[in-house]
Amino acid sequence: MHAPDGYLIDFSDNSLWVVEVELSKHPLERHLVVQLNTFMGGIKSIEAQNKIVKSIYLVIEADPFLDAFVKT
Repeated sequence: MHAPDGYLIDFSDNSLWVVEVELSKHPLERHLVVQLNTFMGGIKSIEAQNKIVKSIYLVIEADPFLDAFVKT
């Protein structure tokens, strides 16, 4: 599974966003669309969802400020 460049968690509406930064020289259909389809396919997998949640949780837990923010 290819991982996106990042994830954004919006706590105001409890949403998770996939972040992908691209170079303007990359062809849209052959590069970006393929990546987005891969991310969408992967995120439907329970195993992938668990890995994403665990990874995000570990980052949050490692930062005391972020951990306190999330808990509030």
